Amino acid sequence: MSEYKAIKINRGANGWGGPLTIVPTETKNKILLGIGVFIGLFIVSAVITFLVVKNNEKSQEYAITDDCVYEEENKEVGNTDDEVEVNSTTEKVSPNAFLIIKKTYNECGHTTEDDVEIPSEMVNKTQEEIEQMYKDFKVESFSPNEVVLYKNVNGKCGEHYTVKDENGKVVVYNTNEKGEEVLYEETSISTEYLTENDVENIKKGIEIYGKQNLNSFIEDFE
Repeated sequence: MSEYKAIKINRGANGWGGPLTIVPTETKNKILLGIGVFIGLFIVSAVITFLVVKNNEKSQEYAITDDCVYEEENKEVGNTDDEVEVNSTTEKVSPNAFLIIKKTYNECGHTTEDDVEIPSEMVNKTQEEIEQMYKDFKVESFSPNEVVLYKNVNGKCGEHYTVKDENGKVVVYNTNEKGEEVLYEETSISTEYLTENDVENIKKGIEIYGKQNLNSFIEDFE
């Protein structure tokens, strides 16, 4: 065991009592050591408590940030659902729809219209899809029950006819879109029974527009 030196305290000039002698012992040293250990543990505990509190604050901050991100993602998902719902209501061509094809011919200035049943490849198609399928046409109007396509065409329409005399018979030619004359009808009408004026005009060629006008003209000769 280590030796400890005694400390002697003498009284002062005006003091009273005898001198005080303090002798260090092993027990007193242990008390001091215990106090030091206690203080050290207190400091370590305080540091650990501080770190735990800071860590909890950060965890709460991360949790709040995650919640905000989750809400933003939900908003984006919600917007996507709305867009899908809008797209689902886009008008599409019905299987019972009609297709109207309009053409304006630059040479004669006439516009023709053909009403036909809707082709199978157009069924359930949107206006945008129809525009991609028929790039040569303009979609003049669009609805589930009717689609109107329009385009300008060079040349004459197919409603131009020419009545002529060939070998004493009245024949009819049709001018196609390319401007070519194609034999349309050979009638049984003989030119010998027509007036001289009609025969002279037929030899020159009589131009008629439209099938209805052509039929009326031929009936007058029969």
